[in-house]
Amino acid sequence: MRTYKTPDGEFPSVTTILEVIAKHGLNSWYAKLGEVEAKRQLEAAGERGTKVHDYIRAAYTQPGISASIAGIDDAHLGYLSSFQKFSYLYPIRPKHLEEMVWSRIGFAGTLDFLGVSQDAEEFYVIDWKTSSRIYMQHLLQVCAYAAAATEQGLVPVKGIKVHPIVVRLKEDGGEPEVKEVLEWKNLFQKGFVAALNLWQVSRTGKELYKKVNPFTTSTEGSSPKQTKKAASSASSAKGLGRGLKSLKMEPAEPILPK
Repeated sequence: MRTYKTPDGEFPSVTTILEVIAKHGLNSWYAKLGEVEAKRQLEAAGERGTKVHDYIRAAYTQPGISASIAGIDDAHLGYLSSFQKFSYLYPIRPKHLEEMVWSRIGFAGTLDFLGVSQDAEEFYVIDWKTSSRIYMQHLLQVCAYAAAATEQGLVPVKGIKVHPIVVRLKEDGGEPEVKEVLEWKNLFQKGFVAALNLWQVSRTGKELYKKVNPFTTSTEGSSPKQTKKAASSASSAKGLGRGLKSLKMEPAEPILPK
């Protein structure tokens, strides 16, 4: 589990929290490739993402820097070409690059890019991806970064429109896939905060229940007090059976921060 130490405490990372969401097809992918090859590919993808992120940071802080100086090998040049197409189409001025952000409701992460439009009226929170597609977790991730950046004052609260965007760079150097989250505050509350609540419950689950055995009804060798308790347990077990037949489940209300 990855955590961040912030001025408000130590919080789990955004990506750690989003691991509570099932990744459909991951198990079959593991089974198809085998554990060794699957781990190798995941490690390679992680290294690729790190190198591309490092180059993008250098491209904004050191205009004109070459891929070779940035340590990018030929296998990753397509992603850089794809990024250059994006930066040409979206001339956004960077304000914060690869910066830690956090929220007091209990999460933190590294913001890839926070920039402002040329007229300074719109802010862009961008997360770069080199994956084969954009997943729901990626959209929730960038919403969390936008919320944390707003909470910390990196984005003005009033009069400024915020665009949380996921940019998937293409290996072949083609135009990147760009997805902007519409109504991102709503998705943050109903999607990411729900995942955060579930993650927190999963970490403290043992405090929410106790182990019982309603089928133990033997009273041999027991004191009168124990015998009464056992009889009560047996009665409760019978009542439980009757209750289950008439139980009607109602949808739970979402747990949202005040």
